[in-house]
Amino acid sequence: MLKQRNRNVLMILIFESLVGPGTFEWIPYWLAHSRTGVWAPFLMYVLISALVAWVLVSVTFRMELGPIRPVTIFNGLIQTRWLVWTLNGLLFMFCLAQASSALRVSMNLIKYIALPYTPMAVLAGLAMVVTLQLFSGGLDAFLRYQAALFWPTITIGLMMLLLSLGVSDRENLLPLWPVHWHDVFGLFPQFGYLMTGWCLAAVYLPVFRLAGVERAPMRRRVLSGFLMAAALQALNLFVVLVDFGPYEGASLYWPVFEAVRMQPEGRWVVLFLLPVLVASTSAINLYTFAAYRIALYYRRKRTVLLGMSIALTVMGLSLLPVSMQTLFHQYVWVLNGIEIIVFATAVFLVFKQRIWEGG
Repeated sequence: MLKQRNRNVLMILIFESLVGPGTFEWIPYWLAHSRTGVWAPFLMYVLISALVAWVLVSVTFRMELGPIRPVTIFNGLIQTRWLVWTLNGLLFMFCLAQASSALRVSMNLIKYIALPYTPMAVLAGLAMVVTLQLFSGGLDAFLRYQAALFWPTITIGLMMLLLSLGVSDRENLLPLWPVHWHDVFGLFPQFGYLMTGWCLAAVYLPVFRLAGVERAPMRRRVLSGFLMAAALQALNLFVVLVDFGPYEGASLYWPVFEAVRMQPEGRWVVLFLLPVLVASTSAINLYTFAAYRIALYYRRKRTVLLGMSIALTVMGLSLLPVSMQTLFHQYVWVLNGIEIIVFATAVFLVFKQRIWEGG
């Protein structure tokens, strides 16, 4: 295996993909629907994600590795060329839209916490500087960058979250079980928002398969990265609940940052912004570089114009919505639709080879 393309880096990529920009803006919406019983839909999300992880790893090891290396899990499994182009095109559009969504969420957070008067176009341009450099550096430079900042970022973020528990009230967690299940079931369509990172696995898992990572180690690392991401999501949800309770937590715009801000040393929130900025940059890089790999696969020539075009497209899509509400209304349903197509195709391919072809 190449140095940067090992199973530990794969675990980091899965974690970063599922955590996303690290802003956890979904927490108020979930609390508004299910209050303290939010743990029931969260457990369902964990179970569904574990099933998706198993399917994606199974599909990855059913690919046929021909003379041309596959760029997604669909290249080595589907023989119909136009269908492969369609699925890869959907993944390409998904990555561009998700990168722009992560960029816009990050820009709103920066303006809210630290730089309220900075133009959005300036923040978007600064965010894409690292991505453009990674385009020219190639895949190994990208993987090295994603892995190098992982442990320092996690360490600082966890320390800040644990410090914010100093003013907590455990009674805010009760009752643990939902009282009204109707509102909990209403959260099912929102699972896709937390699972968008799994579509990135369709692009990055073949990289590690080609590098020689075997099935069992890959499955363990993918599940480990997912469980680490789910544990961090649960910790952030726990912090918001015990610090504010379900009603106040549902009314806050950025509840995790407010939990850090309410500590006696309120200036800690600026320090907490650092690991979130690293997570946001990582999420933007993951989606943008995935789109770049798909485009490069068909373009077959690395040019500066190709990287600049993708970066400018992401910047334009991030600046287009006038507000966060508009962003979610315009992009989230499109992203969820592409997710359903990708996951349904992966499940179909697994059952097709297991049942119809006896694989």
